[in-house]
Amino acid sequence: MDKKGNTYDHTIDSANSNLDCPFVHLNDYAEFMKKSQSVIRSLTPQKHFAILYADITDFKTIDTFYGFAEGERMLEAFSNFLRTSENILVCNRVFSDHFVCLLFLRQNSMSKEKTTSYRKKFNWFLSKQQIYHPDCYLHIACGLCELKTDDLIHAIDHADTARKRSKLHSDTTVVWFDKQMNQQIYLEEQTAHLAQAALRKKRYCFFLQPKVNLHTGQIIGAEALARSITEDGQMMLPDQFIPFLERNGSIIEMDYLMCRKVCEYLAGRIRQGLPVVAISVNLSRLHASYENTAEVLHAMVSSYHIPPYLLEFELTETLLLKGLKSMKHLIDALRGYGYKVSIDDFGSGYTGTNIWQELNFDILKLDKKFLSTDPKVKQRNDALIPNLIKIANQLQTTVLCEGVETAVQCKYLEKMGCYLVQGYYFSEPVPCKTFDKLLVQNHGMVPNWR
Repeated sequence: MDKKGNTYDHTIDSANSNLDCPFVHLNDYAEFMKKSQSVIRSLTPQKHFAILYADITDFKTIDTFYGFAEGERMLEAFSNFLRTSENILVCNRVFSDHFVCLLFLRQNSMSKEKTTSYRKKFNWFLSKQQIYHPDCYLHIACGLCELKTDDLIHAIDHADTARKRSKLHSDTTVVWFDKQMNQQIYLEEQTAHLAQAALRKKRYCFFLQPKVNLHTGQIIGAEALARSITEDGQMMLPDQFIPFLERNGSIIEMDYLMCRKVCEYLAGRIRQGLPVVAISVNLSRLHASYENTAEVLHAMVSSYHIPPYLLEFELTETLLLKGLKSMKHLIDALRGYGYKVSIDDFGSGYTGTNIWQELNFDILKLDKKFLSTDPKVKQRNDALIPNLIKIANQLQTTVLCEGVETAVQCKYLEKMGCYLVQGYYFSEPVPCKTFDKLLVQNHGMVPNWR
């Protein structure tokens, strides 16, 4: 029993002493596997084990601002911390700042308790290291997986999957791989497969949501919103497939497909002499990685003889945080061809008014957060919205608020000086045929205006 009253496990201590190999010698997976299998054979069936997979998020900032030597010192400090932590049997730096450990798992140890314990330990370690690189904000992403059989490879893979999930958080997080996560990943893989198959077979369409002028009730435009069609004819909403297409890069093909379909729709209406309004198409951040994106889009639109003023391209505010320079190039190129560009979901991120300093765009779409009924938030919005509109007017930028759901919100926006809106109050996203009827009925005015 130790000083804290915990039972000391001499079997584990013996297993560690048999390794007689300093941390730096365990320099690849093969050596880690060999040592771990040796320990497991010497201790089973009495003992239970788990795999820990961790990395230091934003570690490269240490090398950038404090030099390579400090980076090496930090890695050595983390290796010593892990190697001397309670119940760690084998520890391996597999590459860069990634570490894999085999640890002893007490039979009555709950996953929640274990993750909380390691999160506290990691935060303690980082706090002690802060004095060496005070201008770097680091945190540790960690995944844990119980080793229920001797299948080390799958346990490492699962722990790594949990580590990647932990990176979705902005602080030090430890995630336990369990049956629920395994099932969730399976469902995500199935959905990703269906999304990719639908793209290959071009089983996608778009719905249109009207943009309305509050002064006149007139439909002045629409946003094209993608829908996936399953084999049995069911509709899938964007949040069910867009994340997977973003992840594997197929979203670029998807955006081009949507743009082509919108062009086909507009071209058909123009040929028949039917009324048309400008339609906005969403673009993924991945397009900014390709210098010829605007050229490709313009060639596509031109092939349908669609005038540029009938198309608008939307980029979300949060995307601008991840590559302002490349986004500026894309926006300028699109506007150079005569297309309008809108910044979507303004207020959902933290770019602030500096987007007006850095970028030239035509339309600012206010996020529905500006319609919050929370008294404190509303008080701030009452001050922000008129000033945003004032700045927009001075810079010849149009302001539109999305997410409008009630007549009260419409009156509020009119009072604030915002007259263009989009939302379920006037119409949900609808099939093209339904939208066409809205354009011809009542001279293109929405039914519930005034």
